[in-house]
Amino acid sequence: MNKAISTPIAIIIVLIVFTISIGLILLGYIYWPKGEVVLEEQGSKEQNDGMVGTLDETVFQAEEIITNNLPEYIIFLTDKYCPGSGSKTYQIPEGYFLHSCRYFRKEDGEYSNRIVLMNKNPWLIEENDSFDYYSSSVIPDFINDIKQTNDIRFKLFYDKLDPFFSYNKYLVTNQKGEEFIFLSKEAVDDYFRFEEYSLFDSGTSHSYGGTGLKIDNADSNFSIAYIGLKMNKTDMIKNLNMEVVFSSHDNYDYDIYGCDIPSEEDSFSWRDLLGIETVYACGPSNTTQLIGESNLILNKEENNVLWYKLENPIQLYNLPVGPCYEKDGSIKEACLYCGDCDNNCNSYSVDDQKHYECRYYCDYQCFKWENHPYNGIRMNVFYQPNDKKGFLKVQTANIILKDDISGNYFQPIFDSFYLENGVNSYNVYFGEDSCFSSEFLPIDCP
Repeated sequence: MNKAISTPIAIIIVLIVFTISIGLILLGYIYWPKGEVVLEEQGSKEQNDGMVGTLDETVFQAEEIITNNLPEYIIFLTDKYCPGSGSKTYQIPEGYFLHSCRYFRKEDGEYSNRIVLMNKNPWLIEENDSFDYYSSSVIPDFINDIKQTNDIRFKLFYDKLDPFFSYNKYLVTNQKGEEFIFLSKEAVDDYFRFEEYSLFDSGTSHSYGGTGLKIDNADSNFSIAYIGLKMNKTDMIKNLNMEVVFSSHDNYDYDIYGCDIPSEEDSFSWRDLLGIETVYACGPSNTTQLIGESNLILNKEENNVLWYKLENPIQLYNLPVGPCYEKDGSIKEACLYCGDCDNNCNSYSVDDQKHYECRYYCDYQCFKWENHPYNGIRMNVFYQPNDKKGFLKVQTANIILKDDISGNYFQPIFDSFYLENGVNSYNVYFGEDSCFSSEFLPIDCP
C-alpha cells in the first residue's frame, strides 16, 4: 500500500480510538457510583468489628464509616456538603434523620464532612409553651405620645440555621413542627462564640447579617432610644447589646453581594474528569464600619414585653463617610493610598508588599458609602445565655426612635413584621455545652 495513503488512515484510526476512549471515560464518570463504601454483610474483622446490623451499600455515600450502630445510628465521613447548603449536597436517605453535619479534619490533613444519621428524629423535643405573635407593632404605655415616621424603616430578619455557614448550629423541632436553633446554655465571653448568639441574622464570613435598616430622609435627626422584645421566658438571656453598622455586602433586602455559587449541574468541568475538586467561595470579604453600639438596659416589663433602653442612643445621622474617611471628608492618615489609587499602587512592583497593601486599601477601604452599590445599614442585637436549659422565643414588639432636635418619639415603618418564609420570631433551644464537643453521640443530646 502507498505510504501517502496509509498514514492518513492510521491517523483516522487513532482519532477514532481516542474518541471512543474519551466517551467511555465520560460514561464511567457519569454512571459509576461515587463515594460509596461497599461493605459486605459477612466481611473481614476490620470491616465488621463493633458493628450492629447491616449496611446497604446503595444508601450511604461515604468515604469512611466511623461507627455503624444501625439500626439506631451511623456516623461516617463524606465529600458531599452538608444538607441544604447548595451544590453537591448530601441527600439524606429515606427513613433517616440528620443528627449533625460538621466540617471535619482527617488525620492526613484533608477535610470532609462528618455526618450522623439516625432512624428517628433526634431533635424532636416536647415543648408546650404557648406564644401569641404580634401581627403589628406595639406602643409602650410609659411614653405618652409616639408618632409615626416614614423616614426610617426596618426589615426584620431573625436568625435561623444556614447549613452552609453555620457549622456549630443545629436544629431541634418541637411537637408543633416549629424549628429552633440549638445552642449551648452556658455563658460565653469570646467574640466568635458571642456573635452566634444574636437575635437577628448572625451573618457569615462574607456578610454582616443583622436586620435591614433604611434611612429614607437623609435630613432626619433620629436616634434609636428603645427596643421592645416579647419573650416566652424572661430569664433565659442576659447582657443584651445593640450594634448598627455599614456593611459592604448586605443591602436593605439582604441580597449578599458576590455570592453566586453555581449548582451541581452547572459546575461540571474538565477538572472533575481528573478528580480535581472545584471549590467555590463568596467573595471578596465583607467590609463593615461601626455606626454605633450600646448596652440594652431593662427599663420596664409591660404587657408581656420587655422594654430595653439604649444606654447610649445610636444616632442615625452624621453617619460615617467611609472606612478611610474622617467625618469632615478628609482621608485618615493610615489611608494615604486612597488619594490616587492607580498611580500609588502602580508605583510599587507587584512583588512588593506595599503593592498588596495599596490594592487592599483601594479595593476595600477607600470607597465612600454613598457611592457603594451595597451600602446596607444593618442592626443586630447580641446577648449571652443565662445557663438555663430550654426553649426561648423572641419577637420584636417595636423600635422607638427619638428626634434629637424636637425631643419627640416616633416609631419606624416595618416592611416585614412577618417574614414571607414564616420565621416570625427568634427561636432557640439552649442545651448542655457538652453537646458541642466533636465526639458527642446522638444518644447524649439534647
